[in-house]
Amino acid sequence: MVHLSPSETAAGSSLLACLALVTRTAPEMRLNQVVMFLITARNEGLLMADLAHQCGESYSTVSRGIRKLASPGDPGALAPAYGLVELLSDAADRRARHIVLTDKGRALAQRLTAALAGRG
Repeated sequence: MVHLSPSETAAGSSLLACLALVTRTAPEMRLNQVVMFLITARNEGLLMADLAHQCGESYSTVSRGIRKLASPGDPGALAPAYGLVELLSDAADRRARHIVLTDKGRALAQRLTAALAGRG
């Protein structure tokens, strides 16, 4: 049996609370998509290519993952289309996409922040 300090126990509980929250909000969301979402929440307006670099994933993997987090009906959105992010065209390069959170995405990010701080 592993013995954890109180701070390690609290951190583990916070992480489990976050994962449970994500599972309730987006049951099919993969762990790499959670990472993409969290990086986007900290860097709204990030370009898809920059997100791929920060995640250590290929552009195509990030593109598919983010498009599954987009809103239903958005151009390029893929099922299950959770409505957490929006893809905006870059004025200078129409092929480039900036990623921003929707209101639903911001609400989830705030709940995750609270859960990580032990307030949720």
